[in-house]
Amino acid sequence: MESYYSLTTTNDHGFLVSPDGLTGLVLIDEQIWWLGPQTCPWLPERSGLEVYGLRIGMEWGQLIAGVPLDKMRDARVPIEELWGRAETTSATSLFPQLPLERLRTLLLARATGGFVDQWVTKVAGLIRAGEHCVAEIADLSDVSNRQLHRRCLTYFGLPPSVLMRIFRLRRAATDVAQRKNLELAELAVASGYFDQSHLNRDTRELSGQSPTTAFKRASNVRFVQYQPNAAQ
Repeated sequence: MESYYSLTTTNDHGFLVSPDGLTGLVLIDEQIWWLGPQTCPWLPERSGLEVYGLRIGMEWGQLIAGVPLDKMRDARVPIEELWGRAETTSATSLFPQLPLERLRTLLLARATGGFVDQWVTKVAGLIRAGEHCVAEIADLSDVSNRQLHRRCLTYFGLPPSVLMRIFRLRRAATDVAQRKNLELAELAVASGYFDQSHLNRDTRELSGQSPTTAFKRASNVRFVQYQPNAAQ
């Protein structure tokens, strides 16, 4: 588990949620859903929803889901359809009154005894670090570019190039939160962008807003796991 959160939704554009490169579980209106990896910003269907969720680290997503994650891209699937009603009911019945405990219990039941492949751990770390291009990551992980692409779709749900863009924007968001009055051109260089125009493009595509608007609305581009009331 990477993080957990609880929040109440609004349906204005200040609540756009950017892709974070992760998957997870969410509890809404007593229904547990599996959230696949996102490729675009998400806006809640309606306001006033009480949402409880867990975000799962890159290495564990496919192992816990039990299916290739590219099959779950931009999807929200009732957990009973994915794992079966018997397993879901058995795992969550111990904590019927505590939403986050229900999700955590279900997650631990799926993860117990699981083994994350060392290759997956290595590639996830390389992608998050953002210090190498796709070809270099392929070389470092002893696979071809095509094999890297295919395996990333299976294990992470997204191509390596898209994942690298997502994590680069997350680094930029962290820089904004930590360093006040940072000019966008400086932010772009510090976060690994070629120039400010690339930062502008990625921010618009992944957050649905311009950098000025996205970084001004909060101290961070809004990722689910970074909600103001999130416990991390």
